[in-house]
Amino acid sequence: MNIKPIGSEKKEGDLIIIKTPQYKWKYKHNYIWEEFHKKNIPKGYCIIFKDNNLANFAIENLECISVAKKRKDSVTKREIGAERKTKNYTLIKLFDGTWKHKHRHIWEEFHKKPVPEGHYVIFKDNNQQNFAIENLICITQKEFFRRRAIAMALDEGSEQQHSNHLLVKLSNNKWVYKHRHIWEEFHKKIVPKGHYIIFKDNDYQNFAIDNLLCIKNTEFLQTRFQAYIQARGYNESQKNGYALVKLANSKWVYKHRHIWEEFHKKTVSGRDVIIFLDGDRTNFAIENLACITRNELTYVSHHNLVFSDAKLSAAGILLAKIKIALIKQKKNSKE
Repeated sequence: MNIKPIGSEKKEGDLIIIKTPQYKWKYKHNYIWEEFHKKNIPKGYCIIFKDNNLANFAIENLECISVAKKRKDSVTKREIGAERKTKNYTLIKLFDGTWKHKHRHIWEEFHKKPVPEGHYVIFKDNNQQNFAIENLICITQKEFFRRRAIAMALDEGSEQQHSNHLLVKLSNNKWVYKHRHIWEEFHKKIVPKGHYIIFKDNDYQNFAIDNLLCIKNTEFLQTRFQAYIQARGYNESQKNGYALVKLANSKWVYKHRHIWEEFHKKTVSGRDVIIFLDGDRTNFAIENLACITRNELTYVSHHNLVFSDAKLSAAGILLAKIKIALIKQKKNSKE
């Protein structure tokens, strides 16, 4: 085995790591800072290069700052007066490097005083891009919430659209899904935890009580996914005992792999595989599919850790993960 001597260096991404006298690999700039100051880097802090030159390890070029400040610096590097959008408002960068709501800053600059504590600056015309000073008014917190309540006030029983479903306003001013509320009122109980109310005929406007069904979360997801697959009109085939499906782009893929990717909204990497936990290649329930590395697959196959019981197989995979991690740790310690 080629064991590198103490002080050896190698690249890791854009940074350099060095082998310390404790036979551990550590970022070189971190190691230099700790050796110079004779202490470890405090928790929640990191070492940065002041001149952003990753090859300049001069001690005066290394600075210990909080991780939170480092994250903030990625934003604060913008020029003074720069603007950025949040969900509803515009922020502006001040001369001291801080960010503030633009409308609040304009009001303070015009009136030459900070906004009083417990007060808000609002837009008279509710146009959050109209920064004219005559459109900005400073009001108390109580007045602010009163105005917002008036703007949002709707009578009990009012309805509004939310995605594909209707919401209804209750007497306690809460908005709930109309179909869910109808089911609860009819059955005189709330929907059990981990359950959904669905439309049997998939017509989101048919609120007849016999069209509403309460099902478990897992059943709901499986039902929705099966409907999704059927809607695509996939053709199926077989290869080595595994089902294949033909996608809209005429490409054939393994059905169990495609179902896992569509459910989790991500692609399986080249070093991973999708397996059936119970060993049944016709059971495409999402809870029966697991993504594991090829190393883990080799281990569970060699030690016969895949069973007809999905829970036992899941436990076998967990054991494989632990064993592989221990082997890797032992190998690294020897280096």
